[in-house]
Amino acid sequence: MGGLFLFTKLFSILMIILFFPIFISGSIHLDFKRRKYAFCLKLYEKIRIFGGYATLYTEGIALHVTNKKAVLLPYKDINAKRKKFSFIKTFELISIKTIVESPAEGLLPITLFRSIFDILKNFLPNLKQCSISSWISEKDTVTINSQCTLFFNNFILLVDLLQFLWRKIKQLWQEKPKKSTI
Repeated sequence: MGGLFLFTKLFSILMIILFFPIFISGSIHLDFKRRKYAFCLKLYEKIRIFGGYATLYTEGIALHVTNKKAVLLPYKDINAKRKKFSFIKTFELISIKTIVESPAEGLLPITLFRSIFDILKNFLPNLKQCSISSWISEKDTVTINSQCTLFFNNFILLVDLLQFLWRKIKQLWQEKPKKSTI
């Protein structure tokens, strides 16, 4: 009887770990005149995972994650690095909120972002909240503040990891040199 109780308890814990929803929130602030680009990732909108700011250089983008550490992403390597992280498809975007502040003369960014959001709503059927607010400000710069929330669970990541490993094993098996019978 004790073994059945222990099995039930372990099975319940495993199911909770695999299927418990995990929400990651991301915030970005873009100030185009001052060239300030800040970002932050949080778990359940409470626990800060990491954050920092980005600066643009002629060689690439520098992501400053601490006061003493920055990671330089060269422009020519960004596409290759993006392809490495194919597991991003397992995350589901469920909400995005954006505020665009622009001077009265610069209504083009507001119009552009509104059209992007209209297109985005059509391609993401699981998007539960998608809003954009436009403000005409006294400032002489365009600023964009955006917050988005992603959903995933460990089961989805596990399935994607197993598919990735299976593809790599098949690829290694096909590249294996064949022995000659001569």
